[in-house]
Amino acid sequence: MRLCEEVAMVLCTGRTPGDTPAQPSFRACSNTEPSRLDHVLVGCGLFPAVQSSRVGAHRHESDHFPLELQLLLTVPTLPTAPPPPPVPTPTWVWDSSQRGPYAHALLSGPDKLCCQRLAVPI
Repeated sequence: MRLCEEVAMVLCTGRTPGDTPAQPSFRACSNTEPSRLDHVLVGCGLFPAVQSSRVGAHRHESDHFPLELQLLLTVPTLPTAPPPPPVPTPTWVWDSSQRGPYAHALLSGPDKLCCQRLAVPI
C-alpha cells in the first residue's frame, strides 16, 4: 500500500465490481492453497473510469489466472475552428489586342499540337 501512495496508484483488488470479494489469481499445480498474488494497479486519475476487474478463467499454460480490467473512457471533443473565409476567385479579362502574341506563344510552345488540332487561327 505504501508503493501505491508513493506513485499515486490505486489498488483495484477487491475494490471494483467483479472482484468483490477478491478472488484467487494463483493456484500451483500441487500442494498449495489458491491465493491472490497478482494485482491490478491504476493511476488515481484513471480509477473513476474502472468499470470492473476480475480474475479470468484458468489457462492451462500457467498457474496464474489472467486479470481482466474493463475501463470506460471518454474522448474529449476538440473545439472546432470556424471554416476559413472564402477566397475570391480572380477575374480574368480578355485583352483582344493581345490575341496574336498569345496565339503565337501557344503555337510555338508545347501546346502547338493542341492548337493545330483545334485550328486556332493566328
